Amino acid sequence: MATVASAQQPNFFVPFQLPGGGMLNLSIPVPHSVPAQDVGQLTDGYDLVTYRGTPCRVSQADLPLRIYSVDPACQAITQKAANVWNRVGNYFQVVNAPVPGAIPIQWNCNLPEGAAGVTTMKKGPRGVRISGIAIQSLDIPEGSMTEVLAHELGHTLGLDHSVNAQDLMYRSMHERPTFSGDDVRITQRDYSMLTWLYHQNNTVPILANR
Repeated sequence: MATVASAQQPNFFVPFQLPGGGMLNLSIPVPHSVPAQDVGQLTDGYDLVTYRGTPCRVSQADLPLRIYSVDPACQAITQKAANVWNRVGNYFQVVNAPVPGAIPIQWNCNLPEGAAGVTTMKKGPRGVRISGIAIQSLDIPEGSMTEVLAHELGHTLGLDHSVNAQDLMYRSMHERPTFSGDDVRITQRDYSMLTWLYHQNNTVPILANR
């Protein structure tokens, strides 16, 4: 494994007068500058879930969102989809039972033509409430199924669709016949939009039934 040597920390010197005369230069290390916090940015061709023109997102106090698979056989896929977002933050917790506030994920659902997954949200006086997620088919490769669910989880965080075909939040499913669910990732554009959204204060809350 290659290693990279770190740059030596620079010092500056402060003259100090000794008792009885004479001078001593004290060497004091210069602290490294702290990088600016990554606050993301609005991304071209990328939409957000909005309510009356105001972006929607989950309150930090309500994270991680709890999710559960109604079909126990799909629990591993559910965890892999959650991991896609949890690599960049503490967004989802997979639970094994319909505990209060957990978002149900239904599988093998009859959805409108062309839809691989649907996230149902209802707008109300306190914000936007998540009702559940429906996935159309189990008859697709694991990588594609993980990506479809991860895409729907992105909606629960407040991300809508992207026009860029590389993004996880692209409106159409990617065909990944040999793709492992462990390999599904968000793109830099997905990350930048998510980071920007979660640094905004003027937002409408997305609510789970807690």
